[in-house]
Amino acid sequence: MKIAAICVSLLSVFATVAQADDTAAPLRLVDGFTTPLQVDAAALASLPRTGVEASDHGTPAHWEGVAMVELLRKAGAPLDKALRGDALS
Repeated sequence: MKIAAICVSLLSVFATVAQADDTAAPLRLVDGFTTPLQVDAAALASLPRTGVEASDHGTPAHWEGVAMVELLRKAGAPLDKALRGDALS
């Protein structure tokens, strides 16, 4: 499983899912995961949210959303010490 490629793909999908209405297609994490996961807008809204306060060239900004690690954990992706060897390829 290529975790880096999945993470990059998820980042772009999350922006779309977060702004989508209830008729949007769900996000599916299936190939290479031990627990296939399907997340629609309602399921995403029910998950814990994380906020970040930062500054972009002196302009304060706030970002909020579901931490990607939470979705990867729910899908059974190898994380932490399990993220070695074949799990990285």
